[in-house]
Amino acid sequence: MEDRMNPSIPYGLAKKLGQEKENAFTLYWDFVVDGTASMSSLYPAVFFAVGHFLEWLKRYDVKPVVGITVIRSMPEEKIEKIEMEPGSYFTEDVALFLKKLKYLPLFGGSEDGEESVEEALLASLEKFPPESLNRGMMVFTDSHHCSHHLSLRSVPVGAVTFFCPPEMSFEEFDFAFCTPDGLIDEEGSPAFIDICSLFEELKPEYLDNVVKPFKDLIQGVSIGV
Repeated sequence: MEDRMNPSIPYGLAKKLGQEKENAFTLYWDFVVDGTASMSSLYPAVFFAVGHFLEWLKRYDVKPVVGITVIRSMPEEKIEKIEMEPGSYFTEDVALFLKKLKYLPLFGGSEDGEESVEEALLASLEKFPPESLNRGMMVFTDSHHCSHHLSLRSVPVGAVTFFCPPEMSFEEFDFAFCTPDGLIDEEGSPAFIDICSLFEELKPEYLDNVVKPFKDLIQGVSIGV
């Protein structure tokens, strides 16, 4: 994109405002994925759906910067944060992201079937860089329940969507949600979608309902140069 500056604004200020405008339209989107062995039958549908969600997002004026956090649920490795590029857990390169997602190894898991979901959520939140204005998380797991012993309020998040068994929707997660204007949203809550719905035809209405909470994070921000 050609970098055009308003001649009536000093160059340094115009450049700073231009960077703020770019940040305002950037969506930091972390995908928390259950990487345990039990996900093997679901994983192809997860990969297929994520590709469609990112493709659908192109319809809107949103620049996605994406990452992957993996639920491992093993005593020696509860979670795994995937490095996209040297020293970075996020990337603008969607093709690179999809390649890492496609070849993510599935192994291990807990003995009681209760995965380290909350640990992965906290790790995901802590990955977001300080300059990220718009933060969203999408979670894919076949775990039916989650132990709650961690606070998830350290980093505010704009939207969280779980693809999971219906039982997980009764769990209460201690997120701190924020509005597109950066204010704390006391009414905010995660969305829960049956993970088995990913095996059905992903119609436009379905894709838009999934993507809308994340693209709406961009609304409410007005920065002009």
